[in-house]
Amino acid sequence: MPKITAAVAYADRRGVIGFRAGRAPKGVLVFARHRDVTQLEQIVGVVARHGYDGRTLLVPGVPEAAGDDQALEALELWRDWAFQKYRVVHGAALITDDIDEVAA
Repeated sequence: MPKITAAVAYADRRGVIGFRAGRAPKGVLVFARHRDVTQLEQIVGVVARHGYDGRTLLVPGVPEAAGDDQALEALELWRDWAFQKYRVVHGAALITDDIDEVAA
């Protein structure tokens, strides 16, 4: 039986959202997990701000934040607002209770 690897959604300090099956890259903040990266991308993509290129997903308020504390607060506020009903999706935890920092 193949091992199921969780997918993560994360944001960097610029507010750019990324997705990855398995571990997140260093220096980012993980804000959601799901068992399927495609489903995670679809869920997050609906509520994320879209960049001018039409492809980049952003966390609202993070790019404009004056400091790291304000950026983290913007990420937490957005996560709590955007994913109120997604604590559990298809039996897989989606939204983390805490923002997980991946050490640089």
